[in-house]
Amino acid sequence: MRSSNTEIHILGTLISEGTQMVDVVDILTPDMFESVATSSIYAAMQKMFDENKGIDLVTLSERVAGNKAVEAKGGTAWLASMAANYTPGLLREYALLLKERYVQKKALEYAREVQRAVVDGLGVDKIVSIVNKGADAVNNMLIVAGATRSVKSIIPEVLERLEERMFIAQKGGMLSQAGRYASYTAFLGNKHS
Repeated sequence: MRSSNTEIHILGTLISEGTQMVDVVDILTPDMFESVATSSIYAAMQKMFDENKGIDLVTLSERVAGNKAVEAKGGTAWLASMAANYTPGLLREYALLLKERYVQKKALEYAREVQRAVVDGLGVDKIVSIVNKGADAVNNMLIVAGATRSVKSIIPEVLERLEERMFIAQKGGMLSQAGRYASYTAFLGNKHS
């Protein structure tokens, strides 16, 4: 999987200025990174931070030496190229952006789980249980108050998308964006009449 520019800028800044780890350690976890290589690098940095070790190109290179995912990307040379993406003033903002994308991805995964439960004809109690499990999991990811969207704002949006997808599936196919909106709006109008 390809690493995003956001990830590269976060890691590059931390390689160049390891003391800034304190600004993101409460926001990010390794699983928020898209590729195994970038996740491994951040996990190594997090462990070094927890051990009160300095983080720079040399110490990080030693820590991830032998990691197949990092070596496949170019090892130390790849780490050095990331260090060129040094954006200290935007580090926390980039971390919040990466976290928001991760939370949205997880919310959609839970929405798909709810959709499967509905399609499979599971009872309302089971569906509500899945919704609650997803809401709790997403809520637990929202550590920095006000910096990411609240669960209350995400759930209606996810449920609306889920309802739209179910409508399309019931009608037997895919619609264009404009057609989808018109059909969905008409469906809602008939449904609530």
